[in-house]
Amino acid sequence: MKFFIYIISLILVFCSCENQVEVKEMKFDFYPSFYHHTQMTIDYNRKTLNINVFEDYYVEKLDYSDTTEPYIVESGDTLITFYNKTFSIEDNDLEKFKIAENKSQFNVKTFHKRRVLDGISFKATKINIENDTVFLNSISPIRNNNFKLDYALLDPLFELLYSSIDDNDGINIIEEIQEYFQYRLIRKTNDNPLEIRIYGILSGGCETKNNYLTSFLENLQDEPIIFDCRKALISYCTYSIFEELAKNRKIYFYGENKMFECFKDNQNALDEVYENNEDKDYKNEIWDKLKKKSNSKYNNWLNNPDIKWFKTKEEIIKHIANKG
Repeated sequence: MKFFIYIISLILVFCSCENQVEVKEMKFDFYPSFYHHTQMTIDYNRKTLNINVFEDYYVEKLDYSDTTEPYIVESGDTLITFYNKTFSIEDNDLEKFKIAENKSQFNVKTFHKRRVLDGISFKATKINIENDTVFLNSISPIRNNNFKLDYALLDPLFELLYSSIDDNDGINIIEEIQEYFQYRLIRKTNDNPLEIRIYGILSGGCETKNNYLTSFLENLQDEPIIFDCRKALISYCTYSIFEELAKNRKIYFYGENKMFECFKDNQNALDEVYENNEDKDYKNEIWDKLKKKSNSKYNNWLNNPDIKWFKTKEEIIKHIANKG
C-alpha cells in the first residue's frame, strides 16, 4: 500500500513539472478608443521589450508630395506603423515582473467584459517554449474583485514599462494607454532634484477632497520639488492643494500653463442646479457666479508669488542655481 502511494506521488509530481513549461514571451495588445492599436512584447530570453503602435487594417496607396500627415504610404496594402522600438530590460526588473505574473495565477483562458461606450479592450497572452498559449481578454476593467487578474498583470507591466523605456515618445505612448485604466496619474520620475510628473486629469480639492494627492505631496520630504505638467489637466480647485504646499516648500512647475480644467467643477455644480430648479434666469445667475469664481482662482494662481512656473525644466535648474 505504501509503495502504491509512493508511485502515485511520483506521478503527480511528474505531471506537475510537465505542466510548468517555461514561458518564453508575454504579449499585451491594447485597443483604446481614439488611439491606435498598441502591442507590447516581453521576450524573456532576449530580455527585451518591444513597443509597436500601428493601424491594424490596410489602406489604399496615398501619393501626397506635400502631405502634412506624419507618414506617407508608399505602396498599396501597407500596414501603417507609427512607432516601433525595442528596449533592453534589466535583470532585476524582468525577474520582478516574472514573479508578479507567476503570483497572478494566469494559467487559463479568461474573458472579462463590461459594457462601456468609450474605453479600452486589451488582450494579455502568455506563450511558452512549446508555443502553447493562454490569454486574458478584457474590456475597461475596474479595480474590484471581478478584475483582480487584470490588474495583477497590468500593475507589474506598467512598472516594467516605466523602468525600461528611456524614450520620451515611448513614455507618452504608455501614459496614453494608462489613462484608460484606474491609475493615479502622478509619479516620481527623478530623485535629484526631486521631480514629479503629472499626466492626465487631477481634480478635487473643493467640496470633494483629493486625499490621495494630499497624502502623496505630504510624503515628499526633499526640496525643491519640480512638477512636470506638460500633459497635466488640473481643475482649479486642485490648485489650492499646491498653494498650501507652496507656503512651506519650494516648488516649481514647468510646461505650457494652459492645462486649467476650470469649468469641470462648475459643470458638476450646474448639473445639480439643473436637477433642482427649472428657473432659467436662476440657472444663468448661478453660472455667472461660478464662472467668476473660477476666473478669480485662476488669476490668484497666476499672481501667487509662491507659485513659480517655467516653460522648461532647464529654466528651473538655472533659476535654482542663480538663487544659490
